[in-house]
Amino acid sequence: MRRIATIVVVASALALSDGRSTLADRLVAGYEIDWKGLEIGAFEAELTTTTTSYRLSYRARTAGMLGWLFPFESEGWSEGTRADDQPMARHYQASSRWRDGGGDWGVSFAPDGRADRIEVPAEELAERDPVPAQLAVAPDPLTLILEAAGAAGPGVRLSGTSFDGKRALRFELACGDEMVRVALTRTDDGEHAALICSATGELAAGASRRWHDRHADEGEERPPAKVWLGRDILEDGYWPVRVEIDTEYGTVIARLIKLEPASATSANSP
Repeated sequence: MRRIATIVVVASALALSDGRSTLADRLVAGYEIDWKGLEIGAFEAELTTTTTSYRLSYRARTAGMLGWLFPFESEGWSEGTRADDQPMARHYQASSRWRDGGGDWGVSFAPDGRADRIEVPAEELAERDPVPAQLAVAPDPLTLILEAAGAAGPGVRLSGTSFDGKRALRFELACGDEMVRVALTRTDDGEHAALICSATGELAAGASRRWHDRHADEGEERPPAKVWLGRDILEDGYWPVRVEIDTEYGTVIARLIKLEPASATSANSP
């Protein structure tokens, strides 16, 4: 569920930050997540902007039978300033909750980008590999994608590294060369232009030794997620309408089911 939330946040942040001068003050996108036709989770992302600031937040949870067996919730937000349509990270905060535990963490950044306040329990930092100073810098994971504002398009390749207080993560987005037609929902007619991109994320520093000990026999290589960025959902820019992630248990799909403010092409019917 953590990987699904990360990929959808990446795609949503990219679309929400397409660099339009007429960007709405507040945008909300809601997604359903299913596996083999069964609902297993829900996800929502929200972006609020002014001419000088931004705040991007997300909330994810398991649902249906999976939510009953393995209850999990995750939420987080990033905020900072804007100058010349470029975001500058100031603070990132996140939390996760599951049946047997949970945690909260965050990081604040100085004007020069250095992490000047890390809000992570000392015992958790102690069981992680250290993050070198050159990687303990802005942007945070959400602001990293906002920095790619307006860059999505056919043939585009994007990459960057982020720091969330506990670990440094490296993301890559690679878009295809041509637009395709895609259905937005299960009942849609499939007449919407979209760009198919692949998205990957990997740990650059700050690995959990406890997690590594438990999963030492598992392969590290994961196939990239597929992200469909719809072109005619908004008047300008791309919007993530579908995400597919291949797992060892099968393909997990996230579909756009809510968009506020509503677009001319409604995406509110599952």
